[in-house]
Amino acid sequence: MKCLRCKAVSASDVLFCRNCGILFHGDAGVECENHSGRDAVSICVVCGKPLCGDCARVSEGKTYCNEPPHSQLPVTHAKLGAAVSEFGADLVASNLSSNGIDALIFSQHRYSHFYRFTDDAPASIYVEKDKTESARQLIKEMDLADFLQKIKKTL
Repeated sequence: MKCLRCKAVSASDVLFCRNCGILFHGDAGVECENHSGRDAVSICVVCGKPLCGDCARVSEGKTYCNEPPHSQLPVTHAKLGAAVSEFGADLVASNLSSNGIDALIFSQHRYSHFYRFTDDAPASIYVEKDKTESARQLIKEMDLADFLQKIKKTL
């Protein structure tokens, strides 16, 4: 499925675009995390929080929740990858940290228990932009690449 907003290609059975957060199907039955009874129109691309139109903050074509650091994350950090489990993400982040590279983990597990929100692994790992290549090299050297999915490219 190709997103109408950002043109990213996603699996046909997901509800939201992993790249920009917009809802693919008109009525997904997902409620806004902040407003019970209101349908979500998108998710935060950082934490996966379902958002109604009043809660969604769009910046540079991507949807964020009202957590201030989330909308600033793409300015300061790069997404290194995503892990299938929080354990895997913690393992990678701990190894990076022990080598002087701080990593941030944002997990969508909290919000996507019953739905396949996106086709990305639910535990995303971010590092400061200027440390991205060093982090990738460390992951390769420590043989931790199997814990991370490759970041899917957009068109």
